[in-house]
Amino acid sequence: MQGRSGRWQWKGATNAVHRRPDGTPSSCTGRIYHYRYRLYAPDDSRYERCVGMSWCSVCREVSQNLVFVNRDTVLWDALADLPGRERERVGLNSAKIRERLDRLVRRGLWPQDFP
Repeated sequence: MQGRSGRWQWKGATNAVHRRPDGTPSSCTGRIYHYRYRLYAPDDSRYERCVGMSWCSVCREVSQNLVFVNRDTVLWDALADLPGRERERVGLNSAKIRERLDRLVRRGLWPQDFP
């Protein structure tokens, strides 16, 4: 799970961000951001299966997993302001979604009250 963002390299992780496989914390003190999004339409039996991602904009570590989100939970849509064709292009690729989210963070546009 590696991609390019300018001169930075994303480091994929199967463990927690800022936590090494041996359990010791990393030296990075950057904030960890979280985002969840749905993969399936509301009428699909798999609607509650979502992607949950966490990342740090400083050290560029990322962790992504399949997570459960209740059917009645409304998730924030970070792609809502994109035009239809671009939204479709970005929404099909988790690396592009992560890049979009990280741009929001770096520009100071990440919602402050968003968990």
